[in-house]
Amino acid sequence: MSYTSYHDKRAAERVRAYEPTHYTVEGTGEEQGVITNLSAKGCFIQPGVGHAERNRLISVRVYLPLSEKEPARPVVLQGKVAYYLPRVGIGVHFETLTDEQREGLRRLVEYYRTASERRA
Repeated sequence: MSYTSYHDKRAAERVRAYEPTHYTVEGTGEEQGVITNLSAKGCFIQPGVGHAERNRLISVRVYLPLSEKEPARPVVLQGKVAYYLPRVGIGVHFETLTDEQREGLRRLVEYYRTASERRA
């Protein structure tokens, strides 16, 4: 059996972020949190709800720059709970994104990546 770290399994670049959000896990009410880790394929939201089962549907509202000429606007992204850490947060895997949403996520990831480089 070969060992592959969790980091090696990731298919997209992840960046540290601070993006306030509202989200709803299937079967719960709307919650507030902060996206602290972001990629084109998912995110990590803190704090997490009291309980979230893996593979539950989740809707995450985030402000995305959908084009270079327009300001960011709120978009609801659909996904599934990839993992849940009690009292810590929720890992989300985005699913069924439109091309426009993918491009907006790419721009947002690039923003946080370059902001991180400027601080270093």
